[in-house]
Amino acid sequence: MDLIPQPAGSRQKPLSVSDVTARVRLAIERDVGRVWVVGELSNFRVAGSGHGYGTLKDDRSQLRLVAFRNTLGVIGFVPRDGMTLLARGTVGVYESRGEYQIVAESLEEVGKGAAAEALRQLRLRLEAEGLFDDARKRPLPFLPQTIGVATSPTGAAIRDVLRVLDRRYTNLRILVSPCKVQGADAPAEIVAALRALEEARGLDVILLARGGGSAEDLSAFNDERVVRAIAAASVPVISAVGHEIDWTLADLVADLRCPTPSAAAEIVVREKTALVEQVGALSLRLLASGRTLLADLRRRTAETARRLIHPRRRLEADAQRLDDLSERLRRGASRALAESRRHLASLLARLALLSPRDAVRERRARINDGALRLGTLARHRIEVARAKLGGVAGRLETLSPLAVLDRGYSITRAIPSGAIVRGAEQAPSGSLIEVTVRRARLTARVEEARDRAPEEARPPIGSRVKSP
Repeated sequence: MDLIPQPAGSRQKPLSVSDVTARVRLAIERDVGRVWVVGELSNFRVAGSGHGYGTLKDDRSQLRLVAFRNTLGVIGFVPRDGMTLLARGTVGVYESRGEYQIVAESLEEVGKGAAAEALRQLRLRLEAEGLFDDARKRPLPFLPQTIGVATSPTGAAIRDVLRVLDRRYTNLRILVSPCKVQGADAPAEIVAALRALEEARGLDVILLARGGGSAEDLSAFNDERVVRAIAAASVPVISAVGHEIDWTLADLVADLRCPTPSAAAEIVVREKTALVEQVGALSLRLLASGRTLLADLRRRTAETARRLIHPRRRLEADAQRLDDLSERLRRGASRALAESRRHLASLLARLALLSPRDAVRERRARINDGALRLGTLARHRIEVARAKLGGVAGRLETLSPLAVLDRGYSITRAIPSGAIVRGAEQAPSGSLIEVTVRRARLTARVEEARDRAPEEARPPIGSRVKSP
């Protein structure tokens, strides 16, 4: 790297060209930045990389323009020299050349912004109605006999179409409906031309043709009236408007879009020579297939004839086979009947041996004997049970409170609680008591209540009581 000399008598270090350029770039990017610039385009070219380069100028100055490939792909038109463009982008410096430039992020042709927006909205509205759907597009006829062409009668498009049609198939019926394809009156004339063609008898397909041109030249084919007329056509419509890079709403609604009028003519009509050759080839294949089929049928007929038996021989064979089957059926039936008889005799013999009479007689005797034994046993058990019951009843009688009363005892209960009186504290003087004896219940009032001394003899229950 070369050393930068220090200038004599100066303390400031000199800058390199790159340093100056870098400072200018930073200053421009900082102070100018992203801007809108309007100017006339000149010297525009597209490099092999797809990036575009040109110059924007006015009457006093010019500015380098750079439009990268992704920008050119979305602007919807091809920039050409002489266009007045509105560019939005960032102003900077291309340091290798020291040139300041604008790197465009979007480009619009001045005066085209409103028209482009109106066209976009029309396209969206028609698309929402389904006019551009592939499902409604019709196939072209295989070999049309009558072709209608709506185009300018003086343009190059009609000459190209007629030349191609005459070369490919000479005896076609071609109806030309003249109309303007450019200008303010063009949409109405195109609609009229389409309707006039539809009135022709035997019409198979319509070509809507026009040569290339600018966006203004093709604006008639973006008119809503033309689009709806194409959609309403009763026969398929081929749109051949402009060049391959040009697209209009007529292309979207048509049943088929072709890049040029010549291409449309080549597609709509197959070449007569090729058709004749194809028909000849198909005829040969059909003849060969017919011969092969005929030979196969003859072979199969001969084979069937060899295998075919005379009806009389077939009837005689069937009669003989019927007699044979009848004899086999008779012998089989006899054998089956004899076998059934032997089996029945065997079953009867076994049934006699297994007769239930003796078994029933033996079982009845056993039942009678068991019944006698069961009665004896039952009487014995009843007597034993009665003896046990008498003993239990005697013991129960002995333990019964009523037996105690029979011996002269009584039971005393307090009134009104009904509790058994076991001590003087439960029957104080003046209280009512109930005394139960053998055959009665006595109500009495206590005159005196005292506990007896241990040495005293037990007085009878209920003594010293006085009836109330």
